[in-house]
Amino acid sequence: SCVRRRALLNIVTEQEVAKIFKLSVPKLKRDRANKTGLPFFRIGKRSIRYNLEQVLKHLEENRKP
Repeated sequence: SCVRRRALLNIVTEQEVAKIFKLSVPKLKRDRANKTGLPFFRIGKRSIRYNLEQVLKHLEENRKP
């Protein structure tokens, strides 16, 4: 369906998030380990994915004035 396709377009890899937001992959990994980073989810044991809508919402809510 159209809704499902649109939702899938918002799912990106760790490398894509790093490129989009100009962050390093090691920084994303550190933040995940410290539970301080962007919201993410796992597919299986090792595949990390980010939902762009959730990431943008997180950044907006945690933006420094």
